[in-house]
Amino acid sequence: MLVAAQSSKHARNVVLPDRISSPVPIVFGTHQDGLPDTMLLQGTIVDLTFAEVGCGYIAWSGTLQVRQSQPIAGYPHQDVFIVLSCFPEFEKFKNNRDLYINQPISLTVSKLYPEFRFGAIKDIKKVPCAYELIVNNLDSKKVPFYCTQESISESIEATQNKKREKQ
Repeated sequence: MLVAAQSSKHARNVVLPDRISSPVPIVFGTHQDGLPDTMLLQGTIVDLTFAEVGCGYIAWSGTLQVRQSQPIAGYPHQDVFIVLSCFPEFEKFKNNRDLYINQPISLTVSKLYPEFRFGAIKDIKKVPCAYELIVNNLDSKKVPFYCTQESISESIEATQNKKREKQ
């Protein structure tokens, strides 16, 4: 269980990965890391972490690990790690892990920055995603996380339908 404690006004303004994600801290992107801010990801879901609590007063997030099927310019890593707000609460597949793992998807993802945290955001319409507390079991080996507001189950179904149409 994630426990966050603040000891001063300054501490409330600093977002530390180990204070907002557990049991494995996520990695934030930086504006100087050379990775794309936004990218179209096509790949296969290889692992995931569901949020253990539904969204309500606190927006709990889960995570995905997606292996690229097509290389992305400027992104040298094989896997993309994604934070998903309220995952899987609003998904058609809910928390049925078997309906996600090894499924192809196509998503637009944006680099996750500390300033995308609820409370720090001045206007939610000006950021590609938002998070509060993140349940994460995925070790990205220091690769920054991305985020999306797209539905994972809808992406899986759309990708499967496109595949069927080609056959």
